[in-house]
Amino acid sequence: MIIPHTAREQHQTWMAAGAPGRQVLPDWANTIHDTLIASQPTPALSPRMTQVQNLLRQGLSNKAIAQQLQISPDTVKDHLSRLYDRHRVSGRHELRLKLGPLE
Repeated sequence: MIIPHTAREQHQTWMAAGAPGRQVLPDWANTIHDTLIASQPTPALSPRMTQVQNLLRQGLSNKAIAQQLQISPDTVKDHLSRLYDRHRVSGRHELRLKLGPLE
């Protein structure tokens, strides 16, 4: 018997089971939850975040992006962090793979 401890675990268990009271393995619930999250559309980006994203897709470093947009490297890092969250990726390489090259 699985006893969910956190709200996320409870939500995952209920989503996977279809109704309260049915039992599901945590890994199964995580897989279903992650699939549902991944199927949601990516929220629209601000014009500046779009610029940062496009420069990243061109292979520019944080420093080069900052110089081109005349912003600080820390601001570039903040934009990239938000991009990773919005695209549900863990880092720069994964985001570039997900987005592909700029055409």
